[in-house]
Amino acid sequence: MVDNTSESVIVTPLTRREDRMRSFDPTLSPSIGLTPRQRACLDAIEAYLVRTRTMPSIEDLRRALGSGSKAGVLRLLRQLEERGLIARVPNRARAIRLLAADICPHCAERRAKAGRA
Repeated sequence: MVDNTSESVIVTPLTRREDRMRSFDPTLSPSIGLTPRQRACLDAIEAYLVRTRTMPSIEDLRRALGSGSKAGVLRLLRQLEERGLIARVPNRARAIRLLAADICPHCAERRAKAGRA
């Protein structure tokens, strides 16, 4: 903020949250910066896909995460979608698609990472 009377600049210190948000770049690596709950939700989706070869329902995720409500699971899914890790189709059951996954969509097995023997 500039004080017009004395030509001095007043600098307000950033809060920790503002400082973190300024330095956060989601395009660098989408899995960096996930909260433990977001990581657990993503792991639950991957585990369910491997086990059943279908995507989990909201209720399945709620049970896997031990959550008390579906609203909390929906919030986690929305956050994962904003980070570009999953895509969802509105008004469709089990319409979750893993975007940055190393799981084969056809056989639900983990793919070998590039560059590893």
